[in-house]
Parts: sequence; C-alpha cells; structure tokens
Amino acid sequence: MIKSLLLAAFSAAFFLASPAHAYTQHDIDATGHNRLIKVLSNHGITSYLDADVCETQGLSGFYHSPTRSLVLCNKGSKQMSRENLDTLRHESIHVAQDCRAGKLGDKRMGTVFPFGYVENAAQLYNIDLDNINHIYTVRRGASAEVVRLEYEAFAGAAALTADEVSELVKRWCPIVK
Repeated sequence: MIKSLLLAAFSAAFFLASPAHAYTQHDIDATGHNRLIKVLSNHGITSYLDADVCETQGLSGFYHSPTRSLVLCNKGSKQMSRENLDTLRHESIHVAQDCRAGKLGDKRMGTVFPFGYVENAAQLYNIDLDNINHIYTVRRGASAEVVRLEYEAFAGAAALTADEVSELVKRWCPIVK
C-alpha cells in the first residue's frame, strides 16, 4: 500500500542545503530532525515520504496508529521543505499522544501537554484555533477530543524544536527492541 522510500534510511539525502528563504530555528536544525526520525524508529515508528495516499488525499502528512506509520507528503521533491519539517514535528506529537493513553498502535490517544500550554503557544505563535476547530469538526466531523489533540500537535510543532519533540516521544513511548 505504501510504496514510498523509507524516510529514516534516506533522511540524510533529504536534509541537504535548504533553498534561501525565511526559516525558523526549527527548520534550520536538520540534524535535530534526523535525530527525531531515529527516535521514532527506535520507538517502533516507520517513517515514509510520498506515499500513494498523499496524492489522493491532498495531505501534508499523517500518523497511522495501527500500522505505526508516519507519512510525510513531499510531492516528489528530494529536499525537505519547511512544511515537511513542521509536519514531522506535528505527527511525532501524535505518536507521543498515542503512547500517552495506552499502548503504541492501539489508536487510543491522550494529551501530552499541561493545561494552558496550547492556549499560550497559540497566542505566541499566532495559531488560529478557531480555524483548526472548523477544519476538524465541520469538514472532517471530528470529536472535541480529536480537535484537542490537533490543537496540541499544531501548538507543539510551532513551539518545540525537533529535539524537544524527540524528548516528548522518549518520555511517553517505550523503546522497541
């Protein structure tokens, strides 16, 4: 079903010199994103780039709990974009949420940030929580709990570096041997 390249195996090739445009501290740290991919792998998550479903669904990426797969959609490019790096951190937060509520891969998700974190990060990083709510409830029919988990993932991806997201995954997920 997923025919793309294994991102973890080829991550170095994708984190070559970035095109010149405004990048945040999160985007500049390619090494941190490589470490995040390795942490995900150590915790049983397989990362993919440009799976077939990307073209049909118009997605930036997704985490699929039952198969323990994290997919980044890159439209065939061999370089990671700012959006890919943001999506990697966002979807990795969903991995931590998956571990937080139970066993990795059981589709149960739980919040990973303390009360008030999301609201503070949303203000600081200009995250439109109303828009996220609209997208997930109106367009996708998601529950209030799913919306809360998305709020966390958007806020965390904006506020945390790749290494900080790695620590979040390590805190909640057991290492797979």
